[in-house]
Amino acid sequence: VRAIITTEWREKEWMNTIHTEYKKYFRARSFMDDVLMIYTRVDEWDHEKFMRDFRDSECYWKPLSLEDTEGGTFLETRFAIADDGRLWHWLKNDNEEEEKVWRYQHYRSHGSFAQKRALVVSTLRKVSRFASDKGILRRSAQDKLREFIMLKYPHKLLRSACNLIATTTNDRTWISIRDDIKYIETTRLQPGH
Repeated sequence: VRAIITTEWREKEWMNTIHTEYKKYFRARSFMDDVLMIYTRVDEWDHEKFMRDFRDSECYWKPLSLEDTEGGTFLETRFAIADDGRLWHWLKNDNEEEEKVWRYQHYRSHGSFAQKRALVVSTLRKVSRFASDKGILRRSAQDKLREFIMLKYPHKLLRSACNLIATTTNDRTWISIRDDIKYIETTRLQPGH
């Protein structure tokens, strides 16, 4: 806890060194020891110098140091900036492109049906909360449902979970997602569709 408080104090101290005029060109958020910074590239300020100064600053004392991570990822969130400047975000899923990491148990593994159903429902609720718009929601849900299909979760269980999410969130996108389940193994939507 002391480390988190110290880090937060150092970040506030660093923010106090930034000229007020420049603060309108970037947004930064931190969660424990992770920092997300989004900035604009305009002629009115030198964003490259700003980022270089941030990396070289003494905002974080040793042994802490800033490290760039995979672009477009912050904690459990993936994000991208659309051509029109909109910010898309969705639940991070290491299996979006190909199966790499299995986070869930196989359907035929030991465990009750109620436990497996609760896992699917809670995961889909998380997908719903993390999605920036309906197109991203649909794509992200398809990716997550594909994982469950690969783990042999029955389509009937997945359809039922989508119905429940549609009802409790009042978002009819989940009805379309439910209807896509039989095609999910072979298709993948692109962002914004």
